[in-house]
Amino acid sequence: MILDPGENNQTIGNQIAVLPNGDLINTFDLIIQDNLQVAVQRSTNKGRTWSPPVIVSQLGTIGVVDPVDGAPVRTGDILPGIAVDPRKGKNTAYLVWQDARFTGLSYARRARAAVRWRRARASPWRRTRRTERRHSRIS
Repeated sequence: MILDPGENNQTIGNQIAVLPNGDLINTFDLIIQDNLQVAVQRSTNKGRTWSPPVIVSQLGTIGVVDPVDGAPVRTGDILPGIAVDPRKGKNTAYLVWQDARFTGLSYARRARAAVRWRRARASPWRRTRRTERRHSRIS
């Protein structure tokens, strides 16, 4: 077990990424008393032990409903994703997630040797007619 969040609490969407220096980053949603947070943990010894969770950001969600009958739909819309810069010596990780506080995606970046994550912000990517055309060609 990597983390026991306590009775009536949970984690969901755990993903582990490996930094170029071999450290592991576990990213997930941490749900404590119905409060959703994007969190990470780090292991410097190949997963034998893990740091306490670091809260990257609160997570705003409005849920997804079926457009026909309005019934709630369980989706993966709240789950964060992680990417690592694979270049030797970089040790930079990026998180991205959907967040109702912003239009589009939110993201945070962990600087090279830092343990702290930079403040979450809205992604600069915006859907335009040009990206819509490009998107439809790919599909």
